[in-house]
Amino acid sequence: MNYNKATSLLWLTTVAWGLGFVATRIALVEGITVLEFIAIRFGIGAVLINILFYKQLWKITTDEMKAGAIIGTALLLGFIAQTFGLLHVTPSVGGFVTATYVIIVPFLDRFIYKKKIDIFEGSAAALMLVGLGFITISDGFNINIFVLPVFACAVFYAFQTSYTGVAVQKNDAIRLSIFMFNFVFVCAAVMAIGQNVATGHTTIVTMRAVYWLLFCGVFGTFMAFLFQNIAQKHVNATTAAVILSMESVFAFVFSVILYGEIVTARILIGGGIILCAIMLCQTKLSFLKRLKSS
Repeated sequence: MNYNKATSLLWLTTVAWGLGFVATRIALVEGITVLEFIAIRFGIGAVLINILFYKQLWKITTDEMKAGAIIGTALLLGFIAQTFGLLHVTPSVGGFVTATYVIIVPFLDRFIYKKKIDIFEGSAAALMLVGLGFITISDGFNINIFVLPVFACAVFYAFQTSYTGVAVQKNDAIRLSIFMFNFVFVCAAVMAIGQNVATGHTTIVTMRAVYWLLFCGVFGTFMAFLFQNIAQKHVNATTAAVILSMESVFAFVFSVILYGEIVTARILIGGGIILCAIMLCQTKLSFLKRLKSS
């Protein structure tokens, strides 16, 4: 696969994830529980990937199982935190806060792989905190604590992104995806069933919820994560991170168009600052050097 095709896959992933914030919010409002939502979307993804790549299913190695379980655990925890947060924050806020995982990645790499943090990454982290402040603190200086679960999701996603970049270089991306999908589905399904049995909860699924669940399962899960794992084998980490971070912009646009979210100055300023922080962290202003040399 060439570079252009790989980046195209990442852009498709980004659009699907951006719309996924709206889809998640709508499904939750319709009465689907957090664990049910995760189990269903990954269940759809697991069924599709098992059917499409059934020959690869029996070739999964022990190393791929281990790597898939690590990635799957990070994804599961991230989705639980994010989906719970989206019960209480708008899709655009969820999108911008989730996008901060791009800035968190270098700090995890420092902790795990002992990589140094440069001045651009440190400055980006400071900018990120300013942007989060605009988004989370209201005029009366009240803090929306439900942003915290979404930020926790960003930390889990940062680990998943960092580890996936390493894992796909040593393992087959498709077999890794197969095990990851099945792992998350089984874990989420067991947890959802256990929760419903313990609480006596019964969910009535509306057709509106079904539509968005299908979207999240087919496009936001199966297609998006498969495309990401394949593309990251052919695109450098910086390019991948910048493209994928644009999910926050698509989340904002789709939230305004489809969910009717009211645009506020705080969202625009905070979201803009976070995007600037992401670009600073990932590009390190290299485009300015190219302008000077041209």
